[in-house]
Amino acid sequence: MRPIVHPFAIRALWPLALLAATVAFPGSARAGDPRVGTVARGDWDGAREAVADVTRALMKQSDVVGLSLAVVDGDRVAWADAFGRSDKAAKVDATPETVYRAGGVSGLLTIIAALQLSDAGRLDLDAPVSKILPAFRLRPRFPDARPITVRDLMTHHSGLPMAVAKGARTTAPAPFSGIVDALRDESPTNPPGRAFDPSEAGMTVLGTVVQAIAGRDFAPYLRETLLAPLRMATANFDATRERSILGARGHRKGKPEEEPAVRDLPASGLNASVLDLARVVSMTLAEGRSGDRVILRPATAADMIRTQNAGVPLDYDMRVGLGWMGWALLGLEFPGAGPVWHLSGESLDFHTMVVVLPAQGLGVVVMANSAESAQAVNRAAEEALVAALQAKSGWKRPAEPTPLPDGPDLTEAEMAAWAGDWATLFGLVRIYRKGDSLRCDAFGRTFHLVPRTDGRLAVRLRLGGFIPVSLGPFDRVGLSRETVGDREVLVAEADGTRMPTGEHLRPAPVSEAWARRAGDYVIANAGSDAILVARPALKVTDGRLLVEFEMPRMAGDLRIRLPLVPVSDDEAVLGGIGPGLGETFRIVPLADGTEGIRYSGFVMKRKP
Repeated sequence: MRPIVHPFAIRALWPLALLAATVAFPGSARAGDPRVGTVARGDWDGAREAVADVTRALMKQSDVVGLSLAVVDGDRVAWADAFGRSDKAAKVDATPETVYRAGGVSGLLTIIAALQLSDAGRLDLDAPVSKILPAFRLRPRFPDARPITVRDLMTHHSGLPMAVAKGARTTAPAPFSGIVDALRDESPTNPPGRAFDPSEAGMTVLGTVVQAIAGRDFAPYLRETLLAPLRMATANFDATRERSILGARGHRKGKPEEEPAVRDLPASGLNASVLDLARVVSMTLAEGRSGDRVILRPATAADMIRTQNAGVPLDYDMRVGLGWMGWALLGLEFPGAGPVWHLSGESLDFHTMVVVLPAQGLGVVVMANSAESAQAVNRAAEEALVAALQAKSGWKRPAEPTPLPDGPDLTEAEMAAWAGDWATLFGLVRIYRKGDSLRCDAFGRTFHLVPRTDGRLAVRLRLGGFIPVSLGPFDRVGLSRETVGDREVLVAEADGTRMPTGEHLRPAPVSEAWARRAGDYVIANAGSDAILVARPALKVTDGRLLVEFEMPRMAGDLRIRLPLVPVSDDEAVLGGIGPGLGETFRIVPLADGTEGIRYSGFVMKRKP
């Protein structure tokens, strides 16, 4: 079962997406996963063999068709391997040269291109985007907000919607620069700089900025100024997958699948092999150099893996660089070896994970061609870095922390403070008191919330209400409530890392105008777009306005329920903090005299 959040959210917050999948389906994730054992210092062959064994087991566990992996040690590829098939039907084996769709990793190259222009004195990263693209603007929502800057786009703090879904995946995508016009009908989710809010639309706007400053089409410009100097021989930006013999074909449930073409090349249009992306890793580790070529100034390259969002309260321990993410929950932590930076990418039927450990001069790239491969890719990358770190430095993997013991019972006041509706990355979560304890309804299940000795709450699942079921590493996750400004935030903590996962919803009366709109809907302007959402509906449940839908390609038949907070009789926003949350649903007139609901460019019409 796939995680249940938006595809771009998975790319940005895969640990939380994995948490959702695990809690919803106990035993489906990391508990019992294969792991690399002890590798002797200097034993690179042993490291390679151990990683191969673990990778094959992970692929079997998740039914992954093909996977390629490269381990980088400074300016060299320590080893590269591939497993399974790049095209199952054609019986083509995967190799280290196999070219995959890189998904959200595309944005890393777009950011590097912008940094090159900055190094050349042609682009001010702190300039308002509207100074470069005069047509760039959104519908007003935060009147006192400062302008969105280029750096905001690069750090995903622009407040732009996650995407403009209409036209993003279609049989005949329009030029990506059209997103600037499309955004005029969208509202921001937050003021710029308020919170980490990953945006595919923002990265596409950044690509439009690069194209405007360069005065040339984006794809050939990047090929000449970045891909070629990095010697990324088989990489390219294209609306569709690589069609040569090197190109991997996507698979879903073991069967070949063709993805729709993408509009947003700067955000998701990169085709590359693990060897291509290994060049980017080496450049990052070499302070901007690739062989005898200077790709970025050393200070600029250092900024890529320097925290850019220090002092943003709503980000907690989420370290964001320029193109790289420097935080993790339940994984990608190597005590004593220095900070880890990573970036994950998804393209419906492909997954990518790139990890760098700058203090040790190590990096890993893993790519796969199966819709179900996210967990295998992420875990293979982590285990490959464990093995390489042992081989290079003799680093010892610490024992896995144990869950904290139960603490004293909650007081009456504490239980009352927890009770209510919470808007989370995984949908509406309802917390309530039952007897002398707290319960939590989410994913169609009921969980026990049990206080720990540190004051946080552990999430426990008990079959039939009595038989404990382990959630694996997520047994270590503790939940707390914290106030940031005027928002009460649900914070998940594990092994010293804190991440915001939701927001306590205030009562939001549902007006008669919104109540009468409840019902089932269809998308009225689908056109040639690939529709990833099925059976959308608007409902009023227990006095709360909800939007419900399914994402068959992302979450099977799971019904997703997100709370909508009305701000007027004609507008409502998705409640909560995080990717896709805070976006606007707007009432619009239809040609037949009725009204529809507009979201992300699509218009939904109520079924008769």
